[in-house]
Amino acid sequence: MELVKNLPSHNVIVNKQRVLHNKQLKQFYQLCMQDSYKKALKVGPVALSKTPRTEPALRSWVCYKLVSCHFHLKQHEQALPMAIRATREDPSGGWAWFNLGCSRGNLSPPDHDEAVQCFERALKLKASPHNNKNVSRRAGESAAESGRGQGQGPTAHARAGGA
Repeated sequence: MELVKNLPSHNVIVNKQRVLHNKQLKQFYQLCMQDSYKKALKVGPVALSKTPRTEPALRSWVCYKLVSCHFHLKQHEQALPMAIRATREDPSGGWAWFNLGCSRGNLSPPDHDEAVQCFERALKLKASPHNNKNVSRRAGESAAESGRGQGQGPTAHARAGGA
């Protein structure tokens, strides 16, 4: 097992051979790396369907990348169902919860209360030791938007950079 280059954007450890020898996963991975988001959105669901249920972290990664493709294309409403699915595929995946928080915060109108809860869960799961400041920042932004003022509840801890 090793960290596949550019896959650790949400710290998923996957078997590199599994990605590179699965035609659909390899194609999806390459399209994402080439910023070919529209094409990746067509290939991604096929890649997801070909990924065994016995590999929840890899399945969650595919969902995560699909959400990212929607974000890059400013398709925030379409990102939400896949962000929810990522948390169901791997409930212990901190980045899945971070993505769900971003999805909820980017809705029109935004669902800041739900976003804050997702960011707080991502922090508890330590989405990424070097990116917890980013999670904390997003939690603070959503908390301010939702009216959960400074010093109220766990988001105050998140805004302070706590993990």
